[in-house]
Amino acid sequence: MDFKVAGLNPASFAETLDFQKSSAEVAPISLQDIRSLRHGFERESETLRPVLGAAEHQSMLIAMYEGTEQLLNRRVPAFAVHEYLEGLKGSAQELRNQGLANQEFRQQLFKQSRISLQYVLNQG
Repeated sequence: MDFKVAGLNPASFAETLDFQKSSAEVAPISLQDIRSLRHGFERESETLRPVLGAAEHQSMLIAMYEGTEQLLNRRVPAFAVHEYLEGLKGSAQELRNQGLANQEFRQQLFKQSRISLQYVLNQG
């Protein structure tokens, strides 16, 4: 069974991060994979801009860029990467729903991103 990560359809990425492979079998995430991840995330998250606000949306993108940078050359299963990125969007929405904004929003989102990323890296 072949799964696709929403918004991440490049063939090289799908081959590199196959859902059926264990982390030992998964090739390290390449720079091209990172670019594909980032592009897909930016495109998909654009719908959140009105919900989050421009500054908070920008903070979410920065957190994503910092997180995906740490994935470079790491052996991480595709589902873990997908969970991290979807979790980042969910965390941003939840923090905004709690009324957090500006610096407080940014600090909490970056903290949650680091925790989630550490979990992802431990799976790899």
